[in-house]
Amino acid sequence: MTADPVVALVAERFRIEGETEAKVAKVDDDAAVGAIVDPACDRIRELDDQISATVATSPAGVIGQVRALVEICIGEYSDLHDNTMRRPPGRHDRRRD
Repeated sequence: MTADPVVALVAERFRIEGETEAKVAKVDDDAAVGAIVDPACDRIRELDDQISATVATSPAGVIGQVRALVEICIGEYSDLHDNTMRRPPGRHDRRRD
């Protein structure tokens, strides 16, 4: 069985996003923020296209793909960002427990 390419694509996408957020947090200059964010956004967009066009072949790939697709659909700039995907009271994220 070959490795699921979606797993690596999703890992790369969220790695870039996390690194970019960390770099931006240290910068006050708008031009510097743009120089950090613009290339990262371009690369994330490319990865999002690949993730959405690839068929996941493992449970980890399917979970990662859904995570990325939710981010694409309900991203930071979406009108739905603050109104959806909220966990019902009493439900906990098992990954953080």
